[in-house]
Amino acid sequence: MQIKEVEELLDMTSYALRYYEKMGLIHPQRDENGYRNYSNQDILNLKRIRFLRELQIPIEDIQSILNDSQNFQEVLEKHIQSLSSKIHSLEYVQSVCENLKEKDIPLLDAMIDEKIISEENINQKQMVSGLNKIVEYLKPSKTVVIGTRVMPRNFITGVIFMIIASVLTGILFVLGVSREFRYINDVNKVDFMPSFTPSIQSYIIAITVCFIIFFMILYLFTIKQDYIELTDQSISICSRQFQSSTSIFLGMMLRQTKQRNKNYQYSELEKVEIKLVFSTMGGGASGLWRIYVPQFIFHFYDGNIYPIESGVSIGEKTKDAYQILKQKQIDIDTTKDIIGYFEQDEKDGFTYFEDIYHQNGKRVR
Repeated sequence: MQIKEVEELLDMTSYALRYYEKMGLIHPQRDENGYRNYSNQDILNLKRIRFLRELQIPIEDIQSILNDSQNFQEVLEKHIQSLSSKIHSLEYVQSVCENLKEKDIPLLDAMIDEKIISEENINQKQMVSGLNKIVEYLKPSKTVVIGTRVMPRNFITGVIFMIIASVLTGILFVLGVSREFRYINDVNKVDFMPSFTPSIQSYIIAITVCFIIFFMILYLFTIKQDYIELTDQSISICSRQFQSSTSIFLGMMLRQTKQRNKNYQYSELEKVEIKLVFSTMGGGASGLWRIYVPQFIFHFYDGNIYPIESGVSIGEKTKDAYQILKQKQIDIDTTKDIIGYFEQDEKDGFTYFEDIYHQNGKRVR
């Protein structure tokens, strides 16, 4: 059978037929005109090859089957193990790709450095090693909070202190009222005030009233939360500008801040203004001090503008917030002095800006 006939019969290209001949899988004879003539055995072997290739069995294993050096079952068992390994690798690669997409960080250069995509034939260990290094690079996910944030543990701690304070205040209140009534009657020599003897019921009522008052104070403090959370993936805002007081409280208590807060992607952030606010704080006998507070103003493409002043909570890392915004290539509208502060690590904010503005050369009174 001539090569054209074989191509039509088996739906194979002449290139594939010549490649299988070169690999020693078939042995067509040459006629007196030099044309290849395929025997029935060659046709049978080509059918086998086509079937095995559809199973993605490597040429080397097909050779061993046709040469009877390995049987079909042995090759299948080895091929199944290879497929399982590939499936596991692809699942791993898929998870890394999804992580890369969520992080939105350009890592092509790092991937090339690890030779993950620069070589056509890489072994399993090289690929996993390279991807592991990228995953380690991605692992530290920064979370920066600017503003006042109350965590559930802070609220629970407040409730515990509130219970103790309610008990002490209630007891002291009842005892104080009883003594005050007796004192007024003794001074006036008559029962000017009704006699009042402390009882368990009076203590319970006083403690309950104190608890309600303290709880309302704690509740009001909790709902005044006002903060913005920046992560590698998104922006989350907790503010009465975007949600109700009840939603803020429930979000904190039920750990549903992500669902209840106003959430944005960095692609939805148009720009961020950073201004320096000159505020004052008590300095004891020395009067008032000027302090320097960076104010972040977030402008979103949907028209929302969210301003937040830093420095209101302990542990704020405004420099990390600046670095995240810079990394995300967000347009930052600010002054050279403020950029200089965020880019240096030698001085704290007060020292850095005081050296520039000298607001505390004379005290504010």
